[in-house]
Amino acid sequence: MDDATVRDVLTDIAGKTPAYTNLDADLLYRYAVRRRQQRRAMASAAALVALIVVAVAVAVGTKERPTPVAGLQVVPSEFDPLEQRLEVGWLPQRGTTTTREASHDLELLSVSATGAKYEIQVYLAPAGKSIPARLQSTKGNWVDGPDINGAPSRWYPSSRTDVGTGGRLIWDWGKNAQAAVDVSLGDDQKDVAVKIARSVRADRIAAVRMPFQVTTPRGVSVCGTRVTENRSGAAPDKFSYGAELNYCVDNGPTMEIQGRTVPGTSFGLQIVPMWPARVSFTGRETVAGKPADVFAADRVMTVRFKPYDDAIVEFQARSMAEEKATSPEQLKQLVFDLAESFERVGDALKPDTWSAHPVN
Repeated sequence: MDDATVRDVLTDIAGKTPAYTNLDADLLYRYAVRRRQQRRAMASAAALVALIVVAVAVAVGTKERPTPVAGLQVVPSEFDPLEQRLEVGWLPQRGTTTTREASHDLELLSVSATGAKYEIQVYLAPAGKSIPARLQSTKGNWVDGPDINGAPSRWYPSSRTDVGTGGRLIWDWGKNAQAAVDVSLGDDQKDVAVKIARSVRADRIAAVRMPFQVTTPRGVSVCGTRVTENRSGAAPDKFSYGAELNYCVDNGPTMEIQGRTVPGTSFGLQIVPMWPARVSFTGRETVAGKPADVFAADRVMTVRFKPYDDAIVEFQARSMAEEKATSPEQLKQLVFDLAESFERVGDALKPDTWSAHPVN
């Protein structure tokens, strides 16, 4: 192995973030698959070799990527859900709903608006991970796109009639690391996607800010974050924010849903704007000395507080596994432990006052 290759390997290792373990189904699925693969890989050396051979054969036979570009930086093979590096410098419109998500396998910026011309999603994946099919997909015929900051790109026109015309532009933002822009509806979708892509940068890492701080219970790990800005189309000056922190239980049970393996127990909290059509609050019970609403159902425990005038905080634990299901008592303990440690930070309508260290 030459010096340049050794340097790349060491840089890749140094860039990796600690392995944490999302209430989002796609993110939970990818996390559970990774854990299952790790357990299978430990079964025997022969099984590990077979797994690697099969994985390489499938990747070579089915995965289409633009030609690798010499000089691309080595990037992590996992992201930290409590950090964000995806920045987009240009968008054709301001959304009434703008969402940022981060997990181990993906960063996402989603922009949509009622009656808006475009729907847009921008993705950044770590090294070796693929971009999921959400708004658009990387399937079917494609055409060469222009260079994106020195890297070749491909444009996949949409074949989905349910989201209208549009497509996906995909390119490498780092060594073996993909980025993509999905555009649906509107005019000149490819040109719009190219302009967005050329404004993307990922060289500055910032903490994900949340309007609270909590203490992580033992035996669980953060596996996803989501921050949403909601604006009124009729009155752009009226807005609210939602913030969500997701946990997965370490070494917890898994289950199969439509052929997919997902963690059997997950929980988290979210700040929910007090929209009458979406949520209500009575405060008839008390948790951790605070007025609360408590809802207990089969394998689900939910607690709501109202620390804000215009928003509530909702804690929810869910055990989806039928076998080895987490007991109602354990679910209640997970939720109550998290709820008791909750502390409000900053102004719910001013993200620059939120905590850069939401998890203790």
